[in-house]
Order: sequence, then structure tokens, then C-alpha cells
Amino acid sequence: MPWPLVALAWVVWLQTSTSPCDTGRPAVARQALTGSVPGTASVDLSADGRYAAFISLARLDPADENAVDDVYVLDRVSGRVGLESLTAEGRASNGSSEHPRLSGDGRFVVFATIASNLLPGSGDPRWPQVVRRDRVTGTLVLVSHGPGQQLADGWSGDPEISEDGRYVAFDSRATNLAAPDGNGSASDVYLFDAMDGSVRRVSVASGGVQPASGDSTAPAISGDGRRVVFTSTAPLDTVSVNLARGAAPVRLVFLHDAVTGTTRRISTAKDGRAPNGPSYFPTISADGRRVAFVSTATNLAIDGRSPRQESLYLFDVEGGRLRLASRSATGGAPDGYSRHPALSRDGRYLAFSSNASNLECADGCAGTDRADLNLVSDVYRVDTATGAAARVSGASAREPWWNASAGASIDDSGRVVAFSSRQPIDEDDLDHDDDLYVEVLPAAAGDMAAAPCGPDSRANPPR
Repeated sequence: MPWPLVALAWVVWLQTSTSPCDTGRPAVARQALTGSVPGTASVDLSADGRYAAFISLARLDPADENAVDDVYVLDRVSGRVGLESLTAEGRASNGSSEHPRLSGDGRFVVFATIASNLLPGSGDPRWPQVVRRDRVTGTLVLVSHGPGQQLADGWSGDPEISEDGRYVAFDSRATNLAAPDGNGSASDVYLFDAMDGSVRRVSVASGGVQPASGDSTAPAISGDGRRVVFTSTAPLDTVSVNLARGAAPVRLVFLHDAVTGTTRRISTAKDGRAPNGPSYFPTISADGRRVAFVSTATNLAIDGRSPRQESLYLFDVEGGRLRLASRSATGGAPDGYSRHPALSRDGRYLAFSSNASNLECADGCAGTDRADLNLVSDVYRVDTATGAAARVSGASAREPWWNASAGASIDDSGRVVAFSSRQPIDEDDLDHDDDLYVEVLPAAAGDMAAAPCGPDSRANPPR
């Protein structure tokens, strides 16, 4: 996967309510952010929405003395933006970092990096590695390692972290992480346990057998670290074995249970046969009950509604039900693609980006103050209990947004949504770059209470 292109941005902090954690409708934060990596979120929120991790080329902290992408964390209570891609001694990194993810309380941040002075292991740091940083102690732990803390001998990235920070799922093309490696330099998904430092492969069939072919990528992890979902072209079940015999492998979504060792296919056709298109970029709710993913297959949804473009599907792990989540306001097919899914803790709310114009209301909400006129990607939130969709990006602005927004992240309550956008904050913002927006949405009847977000809530790492 190529390292993302970046754009330099200046910084503005907006305060539109008495506390950044109030439920006011307008966007409450904007910070510099690099361009979104296709299919992944550029920003990540802590469970209570207090902390937002992102990457930036701009020097937003005096400790940032390099000219590369760095990991930052925004504290929405204090307004402070702190550099996190630092050595244990507090020095700037000597290489780019990307894909930051936060533990539930914001204490731990994991990310991929090519900076050699951030790597506590041994070996040649020619490949990106995954590290975990304790934001309280400043301690760095190498996640992508083999025996004796050797650096992974191949590309490693796309980390995802459990709520308590103990487990980290990531993908890697390395061959020295867990022996034997039956598919060589093809990508696999691994699970790191900070309790004992172990790394084990989870992109395996039930029973632990690793296929000799296929790539497994883009993991996501449940809050307790037990369930890991990922995309794979490897023959991990009967259907995928038959698909692997064809001329071109088909990407499917699987769920691995780290306790039972079982691996289950999530992207399943409604008639039990193989999907007729690829499925990819899954995410899982923190409670492990629901999985959302992108697919172009037209035979997945049990209710018969399967669009031909990239669409989002929601799977109930306990009930086994798969349904189309990105629907038009009238229940039919949307008139555009949908990508970048993110789920609230219980899976009720799904945030994503889409260039469709008929998700919230028919005909692009023409004639209303919520008209979708820009023909580019916007960020939406769907209430999966009711099916109602609401546009998040630009919804509180007085003028329409004419620039794309993507890479959504959502907090546990489903009320705080962070995303990146190239929309200028005002007439003085002349740089055509991506910036970080945080939107606090109003509560709805039946919502879980928003987690407290203040100086005494969860972790408050000393800075």
C-alpha cells in the first residue's frame, strides 16, 4: 500500500458551545490533516469522543522538527494538539507515520511508521512497522515483531486497537512474525497481545490452518479484542476454496474468534452461494455484535435490494442477518457509492462517506436547507434501527459545501463524528488541503447516553 500524499494546512480552532463535548449542531473543531487513504479513515476518536487522532504534515507542536507526516492527538476539552510520533525521550521522528488508532480512553495510540528512531526492535527498518505508544508514560512498544523483537521483514500497517489497549490487530507481508508462514510474502492479519508481547496469525481457517495462497488485509477489532474481521482472497472456508480455483480471486470478509479459533465468512450471498462481487474494508462494533463492510456484489442482501455500485452492508453476528445499510430515503438503491464505514459501540449508528444524493431524502433534498448539491462525497450517519440517514458534513453550514468529505470516525454513543474535508473553513482558507472536522450531533429518543467528556472523564494523559 503506498504512503499517502499530504497537503499542508494552517490551523483554526472553533468553539461554538460552552464545552467541546456539548451537543451543539455546528462543527466544533478543525485541524490540519493529510489526504484520506482510499478505503480507510484518516482520523480516529476515543470512545467518549474527547480525543481525536490524525496525521499531519503541518508542524502543530513545537516538538515537531521534521518535514514528514506525523501523528497528532487533539484533546477536545483543552483544545490542545499534541505530537505523538515521538521517541521515548520526546524527540521528533525521522520518518513518516500514518493510520493512528486510539484505545477507548485515549491513553494508547497505535500507528504505522517508517521512522527508525521510533522502533525499539532490531533489524533493517526499510519497511513500515507498527508501534504502540503509551501517551501517559511515553513508552513505545514494537507491535510488528518476530522472535527476539526482530522487526517485521515486510510491510506492516493498518493497525486497530482494542478498548483497553491490550490487543492490536494489523496486517503484514512479513514472513518472520509467526512460523511457519505458508503463503510467503502474501499479506496476513496478526493479533498482538501487549500482556505477553505475543504475535499470532488470525487470518487462518477454523482450526488454525493457514492457506498457502491469498492475501488478508484491512483488519478491525472488537472492543475486547476477541473478534477480528478482515478482507481476504485466501481459501478460508468451502466457498472461498471453490472461488480460489477460478482465474481471479474474490475478496471476501471474514470474522475470526480469537477465543474459539473459528473463522466465519461474513459476506454471504442470500441463497448461500458465493457472492458475485468483492467485499472489503470491514469494521466491527465495539461490542462485537455487528459488522459493516463495503461490497459491489449484487446478491448479498436478503431483502433483494443490492445495488451494483459500492454499497454498505450490516451483518448481525449473533443473529446471522445481513442487510443493506446504505439505502435511499425511499428504501431503494442509492444513486452513488458508499465507503469508509464506522460503527458506534452497539452498532446502532453507522457513519460513512457517500456521493449519493438521495440517502437523506428524495431528489437530493431539493428545495430545502439540506439540499445536497455538490455531487461529491459527503459524510452521513445512519440510524440502523430506523434506517434514517442524515448528512453530517456541511449540514450545519449556512452555505453548501462544494468539496469532498470522507474518512469518518464515530464515538461510542454515535453522537460525535470526526472526518476530513477539503471544504475551506472561511474565505481566508486558500489552501486546497484536507482538514479535520468534528461534529457533535443531537441526541435522539432511545439513544444511549453520551459518555461524559470533561477533565475527569476516562484518561487525561498529562501533557
